[in-house]
Amino acid sequence: MEKKLWQKVATAALAVALAVVPAVGLVGCGGNPADQVKSVVTSNFDQIKSLDAEAIDELGSMDELKELETTYGISSERLIKAFYGHFDYTVDSVEVDGDTATVKITSSNVDLQKVVESYMDSLTEFATSGEAQNLVTEGGQQAVQDKVVELLMAAFEAEDVPIATGQTDLAMERADNSWTYVNEGEVLQVLFGGQDLQSAMSQFS
Repeated sequence: MEKKLWQKVATAALAVALAVVPAVGLVGCGGNPADQVKSVVTSNFDQIKSLDAEAIDELGSMDELKELETTYGISSERLIKAFYGHFDYTVDSVEVDGDTATVKITSSNVDLQKVVESYMDSLTEFATSGEAQNLVTEGGQQAVQDKVVELLMAAFEAEDVPIATGQTDLAMERADNSWTYVNEGEVLQVLFGGQDLQSAMSQFS
């Protein structure tokens, strides 16, 4: 069965995150280990925080984004800004113990669970409305699909979109003088304001 639209959008957004924040950190360049770790983290997450037009254009070639643009008419720029336009973070502390490190990060981003709840409510309201019946009659399936896309993006782009803020303990380890992220899930948790994405998304599967 085809994934729901919002799930396709979420999958694409996660793919973008993992493309921008690499699994392998930078090689430590001088300074003490804590400074090296912090440099790796900030260089990676700053790329998400300050995505520019060139970076968005480059990411737009990803298959997940191309599918959404071709099938649903959602531009890659609009999608990326909807998901990461509110991302912010601070590094609270860095603790290094030999070749392992823990970075405490406070981050914020759109509250995925609340946004999807809002979208589902809007979708239910639309499905039982006269507007839905008129669209089916006058515009057919394409008109209905366009409306569904509009409802989803409106939920993410609302001026009062809910924001989630939380702290994540990001584990890292060093090999060959390079600091790497131990857990991909922790990286995603940082990018979405401390939210457990798997738990949040499973409620709407």
